[in-house]
Amino acid sequence: MKITVLLLVLAALATAFGQIRGGANMDESAASIGSASETSPGVGGGKGLRRTVNIAGRVTTQDGSPLPANIVIVRTCGSIRTPVAYADSKGNFTFPWQPPAATIPKRTSAADIQTSSCDVRAQVAGYRSAVVNMVAQDEVGSMDIGAIVLQLQSKDQGATVSATSYAAPANAKKAYEKGQQLLASDKPEQAAKEFEKAVAAYPKYADAWLSLGRTRLRGKDSEGAREAWLKAIEADAKLVGPYVDLGTMAVSASQWQEAVGYLDKALQLDAADFPQAWFEDAAANFNLKKYDVAEKSALEAQKLDPGHANPQIDFLLGLLLTQKREFDTAADEYRAYLRYAPDGPDAAQAKQQLSQIENYFAQVKAAASR
Repeated sequence: MKITVLLLVLAALATAFGQIRGGANMDESAASIGSASETSPGVGGGKGLRRTVNIAGRVTTQDGSPLPANIVIVRTCGSIRTPVAYADSKGNFTFPWQPPAATIPKRTSAADIQTSSCDVRAQVAGYRSAVVNMVAQDEVGSMDIGAIVLQLQSKDQGATVSATSYAAPANAKKAYEKGQQLLASDKPEQAAKEFEKAVAAYPKYADAWLSLGRTRLRGKDSEGAREAWLKAIEADAKLVGPYVDLGTMAVSASQWQEAVGYLDKALQLDAADFPQAWFEDAAANFNLKKYDVAEKSALEAQKLDPGHANPQIDFLLGLLLTQKREFDTAADEYRAYLRYAPDGPDAAQAKQQLSQIENYFAQVKAAASR
């Protein structure tokens, strides 16, 4: 079995993994702070009764150092990420929250369950944020979610929500939010029209360009997606998502060098929050026969994926270590892949590789005992 053939499979799986993580990997960003235009999906698509909970919290640093300026508080509900407040100079923040589907007595699908969960994190360049889950309590009008802890990261300057979003005019924000809601309701064609309205009203709306690109890709318009992502980079060169998406698309097209260019840029901006970018970078470098670089990227991906959400990382590391003739550790990686993906698309290949390694060690042991 030739490793070069296997990586053609890996390229497709890299793209599939990005889609599993949220329609290309990926972060969906919203624009307005303190928006009150949320809707709640109910059973059968109706709206449930909503109550407002006043959320309070504070931001601290892990080492007790002074807080950086311009900390944005971002709320994520399901796949929709929305900036909701700024922290003050002491790290304190408040914002109103209408818990999704709070009074719906019955959930009928996994999507309904997903949209009932929200969490909060802080965003500021150069820091990684802890995540605090918000769970609404009956008859509670206010809630203190405690401290969100920031950890200093080395030289990370990227953003998952563009700073340009905060300057967007009201009509652009309204169109963007409507597009996000339509996208969450699996109406990509209608969502694309709203994102187009948003960027027409505000051409520097990087998050809207990013979402427009992802929506176009769902409609199989790869060139339209590329155009939108390049517009997002033009509007905000520190927004990480477009680089990840362009790199992912290049991997799916076996354009390895182009993929590495975009993915390396994404990882320079943010090395901590995109394990799929590390994985795709590893696969692209493997195909370029840059095995040491590929191994380094695969190990970073594995470190950021302790729950093995993407077992393909283990499989790729098995291939890389087999290439280096480090058979003991390669066998461990194949076993990990089979443990977390026993019926995965590469299970048969992993079993074959593992069998060959085990036979090799059996022969070595037999020869030594003679």
